[in-house]
Amino acid sequence: MVRGDIGLQLHGIKLRAADLGAAPFVLPRGVYLAHLKYANLEATRSSDTVRETVTGAIRPKAEPDRGWQNASAETAGYLAAFFDKPRRPWDTAEPEVHETLATRPRRLRKFGVLKARAFRFDFRTDLPDWFAKL
Repeated sequence: MVRGDIGLQLHGIKLRAADLGAAPFVLPRGVYLAHLKYANLEATRSSDTVRETVTGAIRPKAEPDRGWQNASAETAGYLAAFFDKPRRPWDTAEPEVHETLATRPRRLRKFGVLKARAFRFDFRTDLPDWFAKL
């Protein structure tokens, strides 16, 4: 349970370095990180244009992330791989994903962040109808 203010960073929670090693990791059922930018492909294309424009404007002062430099190509590649995956019903996909993500968390000492590990599953699913009502 989180009490008080806690920072969110890098898809995890920010902790003091002294607390990171011993902090328990509990991923409650019903807590999800959904990349909604892929739920509206028109909005995704618009954000890709903005990302590419921003990276052009800041060079050579900073080296942007590859996902920003070639946002349109990154999105096209991601979507092609995503749509090639077989679709599984939420009721069977969610328990498997939760079990995988809820174990063996990452403790990023450099950033003081506790988070679930990143996984790419070999299937995709659709968000349940109740999700749109949140």
